[in-house]
Parts: sequence; structure tokens; C-alpha cells
Amino acid sequence: MIKVFTEGIRRRLRILWEKAIWPLIKMNYSISKGFYIRYPEISKHEKIDLSTVGYMDEYSEEILDYFSFKGLEMKIKSKFSYCNNDTIKVESQKNDGENWLVFIFNPEAKNLMIEFDFSINQIVHEFQLAFNYKGIKERNRFLIIENTKVLFDCIKKGSFFPILFEKSFDYIFSADIINHVKLIVDSGVYSLYVNGKCLLSITEKIKICKGDSLALILWEDSHNRPISCEISNIQLSKIA
Repeated sequence: MIKVFTEGIRRRLRILWEKAIWPLIKMNYSISKGFYIRYPEISKHEKIDLSTVGYMDEYSEEILDYFSFKGLEMKIKSKFSYCNNDTIKVESQKNDGENWLVFIFNPEAKNLMIEFDFSINQIVHEFQLAFNYKGIKERNRFLIIENTKVLFDCIKKGSFFPILFEKSFDYIFSADIINHVKLIVDSGVYSLYVNGKCLLSITEKIKICKGDSLALILWEDSHNRPISCEISNIQLSKIA
């Protein structure tokens, strides 16, 4: 009885907190004027050693506990493999509507650019680049949904707030070429590029999400499709 009462109090406090912080979140972000097309001055450039990249999926404790997944199929084999220490080859079978791959990068620089090549064999429901990443419960993120929409939102202390900005395209990634993806994080301006085109650029007033990491997240939902792609030549640059 006490546990139920306590959980009820926590839920009510959570709702009050979300109502209080949501106006701040809405006012904190805006689309960068004219888009952020300045190519930053690079002071340090390095290729990512894949052995330093963190990894989670739907079987990992952080994700499993937060989303309370039940009835997942038994994990039979790894969802990905490394090739020549410069390519992540993803071959992930469908998994009853929950198919996650989370690759985590821990750069030293605050202002930075991460870029890589991305090849797809079929559409991924959600391709996500998260920054100010403190974990699944706290991050800013650009999301490419069904290869036709780019979204930006904010997740804070485990609360998922409404989408802040959205743009639609005929398509974003091409299946017949090697796509080039670039994320620039530069003094509160966040810009996502694919194949040299700035899809969305966001400016923030204050830093709401307090993490210092980056994450590339691939997720397939109830479409229940396998994920088949390659991420290669991952490079991280420090912006002067």
C-alpha cells in the first residue's frame, strides 16, 4: 500500500515538473537563421578506433529497465561485426518490434564534428544522432524517420517531450550510393548534414541536456524489419 502511494506521488510530481519545464524547452531552441553553413575551423582530426565505441541494445540493462520490455526473443547472435577496425557492419534480425543498436562515442572536445559513411540495404525506421548524451534518459537528438523526415527534440531526466522541429523530404539516404553523414556541435549550434546538404540546424540558448557524449542509434519498431547497413570511416574533429 505504501509503495503504491509513493509511486502515485512520484507520478504526480513528475507531471508537475514536466509542465513546468516544457515552456523553457520550447523557448530554448530555434532553427538557425539561414542554416549553419559555415564550415568550422578544425584544430584536431582523428579516425575513431572502433574498440573505444560503447554499445547497447534492447537486451542491455539501461534500455531494458527503462522501457520494461517483455517477451523479447532470445538473443542468438551479435547484431553487428567490425571489419578492418573502420567499418561497423549491421545485420540485425527482426525482434518482435524492438530492435535497437546504440553506438556511444565519448569525445574530449565540447565543440566538435563527427562524420562517417553510411550505406543502407533497406530503410531503417529510425536513424538517430544524439548529442549532449547522458544516456537514454537525457539527450538532444536529430532523428531521420522512414528516410523522409528529420526531427529534433529533447529528452530530459527520462521524460520524452513533443517534437520541436520537423522537416520532410522525398528521401534522405540513397540505397545506390555511399551516403556521407556529418553532425556539427559548435557553441550551442547543432547541424545535421547528409551528402553535403544541411537538413536541419538548431540553436539553443542554454544547455538543458548535460551529457558530453554522442550516440548513433538505429531502431526498428513495429514494422518489424531487420536492420542491414554499414557505418564506416568514422572521424571525429575538434573545432577550434
